[in-house]
Amino acid sequence: MKVLLPAAMIMLGAAYTQNAMASDVYVGALYNQQDIDAPGNDFNTAGIVLGYQLNEYVAFEGRFATGTSGVLARTTATDFSHSYKEDMDLQSSLLLKLTYPIADGLNVYGLAGYTRSKIEFESKGIQTNELGNVVLEYHNESSWTRGGLSYGIGVEYQLNDNFTVFVDHQILPDFDVAIAYDQKWKSTTVGFAYRF
Repeated sequence: MKVLLPAAMIMLGAAYTQNAMASDVYVGALYNQQDIDAPGNDFNTAGIVLGYQLNEYVAFEGRFATGTSGVLARTTATDFSHSYKEDMDLQSSLLLKLTYPIADGLNVYGLAGYTRSKIEFESKGIQTNELGNVVLEYHNESSWTRGGLSYGIGVEYQLNDNFTVFVDHQILPDFDVAIAYDQKWKSTTVGFAYRF
C-alpha cells in the first residue's frame, strides 16, 4: 500500500500536467557535431531539448548537452608517459525560435540566443629513472567556460501530431582558449521532439 498510493498520485499528477500543458510544451533529444577551426578540436555532444511554443511562429527553447567525444592524446617512452584529455562538460543554450511553414508539416526556422560551453582539461604524467623509481609525477585538471551569442537556421518535419524531427546549423561564440586569435565555432544538430 505504501508503494501504490505514491504511484497513483504520480500518475494522476502526470495526467493532469499533460492536459494542462496541452500542445504548448515539447521535449526531445539531440545529437550535435561541432567544428572548430583548429585541428583536433572537434566535439560531439548529446543531450535534451525543452521547449515552449508561444504560437505557430514563436517558441522558446533550452538545449542541454554533454560531450560524447573529445581530444585524447598519449605519449609513452621508456622512462616517461603523458596523457592529455579534453571534452565538453556541459553546453547549454537558451534560444528564441522563429518558425515559418513552407509546406504541410515542413517548417524552416531561425534560432538566436545565448550559448554557454564548459570544457574540461586533464593532463597527467609520470617519469621514472633507470631503476624504475618515480622521479616526477603530476596530475592537473582545469576547465574553461565561454558564453555568448549563438544563431542559426534549421528545418523541421512533423511526422504526426506529436513527433517532429529537425536538423539545424548554428554559429557559436568564438573558441579562444589562451591563444593569439579566435577560431570560428560551428555546430550541426539533429534530433527529435515530442509535443504533449
